Amino acid sequence: MRDTALMRQGYGAAEMRAALLVIALTACDVGSVPSRPTPAGSEPAVHVYVASALPVLTRAGGEPALAPVTKPAPGAAPLFEGGMSALASTGAELWTITDRGPNVDVSGLAVPGGGAFPKHTKFFPLPAYNQAILRLAAADDGSFSVVERLGVTRAGQPTNGLPSNRPGRTTREHAFGPELRADPGAELAPSPLGYDFEGIGLDVGPGGQRTYWVADEYGPSIARLDAQGRMVAEWVPGVPPSGEGTTGDPSVAPLPAVLRQRRDNRGFEGLAVTRESVFAIVESTLAPDGGASGEHGHGNEHTRLHRLVRLDKTSGAVTMFAYEHDADIERIGLRHGDVRIGDLTALGPDGSSLLVYEHDAHKHHARFFRVRLDGATPLDPAAGAAYEAGGASYAPVRKELVYDFAPVLARLPTPAKCEGVAVSGARTLWLVFDNDYGLTDDEGIRMRDDVTVRSLLVRVDFPGAALAP
Repeated sequence: MRDTALMRQGYGAAEMRAALLVIALTACDVGSVPSRPTPAGSEPAVHVYVASALPVLTRAGGEPALAPVTKPAPGAAPLFEGGMSALASTGAELWTITDRGPNVDVSGLAVPGGGAFPKHTKFFPLPAYNQAILRLAAADDGSFSVVERLGVTRAGQPTNGLPSNRPGRTTREHAFGPELRADPGAELAPSPLGYDFEGIGLDVGPGGQRTYWVADEYGPSIARLDAQGRMVAEWVPGVPPSGEGTTGDPSVAPLPAVLRQRRDNRGFEGLAVTRESVFAIVESTLAPDGGASGEHGHGNEHTRLHRLVRLDKTSGAVTMFAYEHDADIERIGLRHGDVRIGDLTALGPDGSSLLVYEHDAHKHHARFFRVRLDGATPLDPAAGAAYEAGGASYAPVRKELVYDFAPVLARLPTPAKCEGVAVSGARTLWLVFDNDYGLTDDEGIRMRDDVTVRSLLVRVDFPGAALAP
C-alpha cells in the first residue's frame, strides 16, 4: 500500500478544495458468488476493493475533526473521508462525487445537557465540509487510487452540505452542529450553497476537456460544472430563469414544479449522460402529502412511480417519464415507500437504453434493470401529481431484469447503500458504496468499528454481454 503525506496529515476545509487526494485500495477477490440465475444463464464474478486507509478530516486550523459519540460510551471519534455517492466511467477511469458531508440523523435524540432534537434533524459535526469530484484511476495490479480531487464551487464559493434555502430547493430538515446541543441557539442556518450531490456524469471534449453533470437530492436539481468543478448552470424545480451562465453568475432554468413534492432528502439519486441528453431519476416516489413543497400531494402510499427526467443538452427542453419499481415488493416484506433508486447509467451513447439500480436500505431488495423509453408516455407537467394519484393514465418505461444482486449483496462486507453505478463495456459493472463517513445513527451516534477498512468499490464481471444496449 502507498502512504502519502496527505493521508498521514489529513486535510482541512480550505485545503480540501484543491488537494490531490490519493487513497490506496487493495483488491480482495471473492470470486464467483452464488446468486439467482442472471438472464444470461450463468453467474458473474464479483470482486471487492477494500480501503486500506482513509484520510482523517481536519478543521480549517488543522486539528482533526471529531464527532461526539453517544454509543457505546460517550466520547469523541475522528472523522474520515467518505460519502462517495455516485459513479461514472469512460472506460479506464471512474469518477465519483461526495455527498453533503459527515452527518447523522438525530431526530428525537435526547442529549446529556437536556432536551431532544426535533423531527427532520441532522447533526453536522463538520458543517464547512466542501464536496468534491474524485477521479479514480485503475492500476494494473488491481488497486484503485483517487488521483484528483476537485472541490465544487458556486459563484466562487465552496458548496457545503447544509440544508438549502435557495428558492426551489428548500427542505424541512434542520441542521445542528458541531456541538451536540439540542437548544435552538445551536441550530445552523440553512445555506444557499447547500447541496447533497448524488449523481455524476461527464462529457469529454477535444483535448480531453471535461464537463461534469451532477444531480442533487435537496432540490432536486441538476447542475453543469466546468473542468475545475465550478458551477456554470443549474436546473431547479419551479423557478424562473436567471443568471448569465458563467462561473461567477451561474444560469438557473426551471424543471417541472411537481418535482418539489419529493420526500425530504429524496430528490435526484442518479444521473446519466449521453450524446444529446442528461437523465436524472428521483430516489423515491413523490411524498403523498406533497412534502415540503406546500402543494397538495397525491395521497397514494402505494404508488410505484419514480419520476425520470430527460434534459436536452442543446435546447434545454425537459421531458418526464414514469419509472415503476417492482410490483411484487411485498414478497420480501417491504412497502412501496421503502423502495429507492440507487443510481442509473447509460447503456450506449444514444440514450435509448439505461441501467437502473433499484434497492431498499437493508440489502433485502437489490436489482438492476435495463430500461427503454420507447413507447413511454411523456408526463404532462401541468398534471402535477395526478399520475401518482391515479387520476391520469400513462405508459411507464419498459424494464428488463439484468441482475438480481440481493443474494450477493447480503454476503458482501459493504455498507448497505450502493449509491453509484457505472458500466465499462458490455460486461463490467462498477459499484460504489456510501460509507456515511463512518458515522451511524444506530440507537444513538457511533462510529462503525471498521471505519479504516471498508469496502468502497465492487466490480461485477459478467460472462456475456449482459450490459449491451
